[in-house]
Amino acid sequence: FSQNVGICPQFNCLWERLSVREHMVLIGGLKGLTGEDLEQTIDYYLDALALRSHANQKAMYLSGGNKRKLCVANCLIGSPKLLFFDEPSSELDPLARRYLWSSLQQILKLRNASVVLTTHSMNEAEALAHKTGILVNGKFFCIGSTEQLKEKYGSGYKITVLLNGSQKTAEKIISSIFPECRKLIDNSAIQETYEITTKEFSFSRAFEKLGEVQEQGFIKDFSIYNTTLEQVFIYFSSFQIKPSEEDSQKKGPSQKKITLD
Repeated sequence: FSQNVGICPQFNCLWERLSVREHMVLIGGLKGLTGEDLEQTIDYYLDALALRSHANQKAMYLSGGNKRKLCVANCLIGSPKLLFFDEPSSELDPLARRYLWSSLQQILKLRNASVVLTTHSMNEAEALAHKTGILVNGKFFCIGSTEQLKEKYGSGYKITVLLNGSQKTAEKIISSIFPECRKLIDNSAIQETYEITTKEFSFSRAFEKLGEVQEQGFIKDFSIYNTTLEQVFIYFSSFQIKPSEEDSQKKGPSQKKITLD
């Protein structure tokens, strides 16, 4: 069973005095790889995760990012059918994080495996997950594809316009096109952001009307985007109970359970 399971824990599980290659030899051997199969597997992951130049370096001298990549390699070696990743991109800089995500996507395309990944990065969840579940107080409050969660629990669409004149003029024009819109307070002197929560919103109509406004010179540019997964996560985080609140609820009258379909 252990040969069919790969684990990348939240905290690096490495032997400080073993090199990158020695780690892979050890884990690969535990997964049943020997001889040419083991060497080819090690060479593949050294290249796939950009660890070739560190192959003979001891773990104690690796950077935090390279330690995480080595843990990912140890998880993937042996082509296990069930993989567990606990915040695999922690300690990585943005560029290395994107590279790791791309590498994982390419590697997993080549095999038929099930992956369970926990993360606090909504960008990571959107980049890697086919289905996303959000845990609150140790319980799943929702589970589904990214688009399903956005559609069901999101707050609609947002329109950002780059101003080319008076804020009041732009606001008046936008409000006339989208009467249901609400201007957000985090605006600047050069741009305005509006939120639209109606389900009747039409991308084609919005692009057409805003394009006309841009041609008339009232705005320089515009962008339209829907709810992000992070906004969905923030919505559910409002149900998080702090330890002190949990204790008071246990002592007090029973609370009504929140159910979300």
